[in-house]
Amino acid sequence: MSHKKFVMYFLAIIFLPPIGMIILLYLYDPLQFWHKPYFRETTFSQDMRVQNKGIIKHYDFDAFIVGSSMVEHVPIKQLNKLLGGKWVNIMMYGSSFDERSIIMRYLFRVKKPKQIIYSLDYDSLMQDSKNKDYYFDYIYDDNEFNDMLIYFDKKFKKCALIWSNNSNCVGIKKHLELNQALSVRFGNFINWLKYEDARVHNVLKFLRSYNDKEKSEIIATNSSKIELYKNYIKQYLFNFIINNPDTHFYLIIPPYSRLFWKAKQANFYTWKHMVSWLINELNQVNNVTIYGFDDMDYPDNIANYMDTAHYNVDMHEYFIDSIYNKQHILTIDNIDNYLDIMEQKIKDYDLEPLIKIINEYDKKHKK
Repeated sequence: MSHKKFVMYFLAIIFLPPIGMIILLYLYDPLQFWHKPYFRETTFSQDMRVQNKGIIKHYDFDAFIVGSSMVEHVPIKQLNKLLGGKWVNIMMYGSSFDERSIIMRYLFRVKKPKQIIYSLDYDSLMQDSKNKDYYFDYIYDDNEFNDMLIYFDKKFKKCALIWSNNSNCVGIKKHLELNQALSVRFGNFINWLKYEDARVHNVLKFLRSYNDKEKSEIIATNSSKIELYKNYIKQYLFNFIINNPDTHFYLIIPPYSRLFWKAKQANFYTWKHMVSWLINELNQVNNVTIYGFDDMDYPDNIANYMDTAHYNVDMHEYFIDSIYNKQHILTIDNIDNYLDIMEQKIKDYDLEPLIKIINEYDKKHKK
């Protein structure tokens, strides 16, 4: 064998397998970075932080739900019917404004969304810096080639080699709307005790240790961090609203339960200040409407919640009805009264019935 042939064979042995794997991964493309599925059913990963690129890029939607699980069950069919447009939910569990901004920048780069529903979550209104532990941001940059990096995981290589349709490889088959599944915890506080987990553990601990002598008053605004919070919101939310006047933003303030606020009341005035500031800042911006539901009786009833934060499907439906009927809109004219009503409802909320249930449950199940 000549030296030239030897070199060619050697290079082929070295480079053809990885090149072949790259081509195979491109064709398999389980997250649909480059194309819709070839030779398999259309499926979607439940990790929306990585799946959203394929949805935005390859599917015909012009209206988007952006947020956390607080808008997880917004009914798509109702949206399409009442608000018009072609809606899709691209919410990400536990997402902060800075994480959403990564998706939003890509969204406005490749599409011209007409409408966006966006959740103003409690935690995100009081953040002062971005999350530094992104694992997905490179997927949404201008470089299409580095998207392949996520597929170099041995799981995806194995899946591609056998062209697997397993959900662990390619996600699940579903319509691009989330199921409105009901949790077993809805309907009765006693269900929380039966299904105690990390989501409700802290508030149950709070209730078990709560007594008259330790009842705390709502604490004053944390002024030392207010400016940091404001700058965070301006950077990761306001910029999108102001720079995209042809897109209408519906900002939803999720109605957390009164129990949530009773446990978090030390932060209430800071949150109250941020909401009031946000309403005033966006008062003259024509492409945004802000909705609040904390002055209703709904958050008083713990049966409406699966934990202190997450409400039943009926509230998601009510969001859409309110947008359609132009109700529960917060403005500079009504925000002070709205927040005063909410504050009074928090103060008036009686924890004793819940504490009694806990005590009786503990006594019954004490070993």
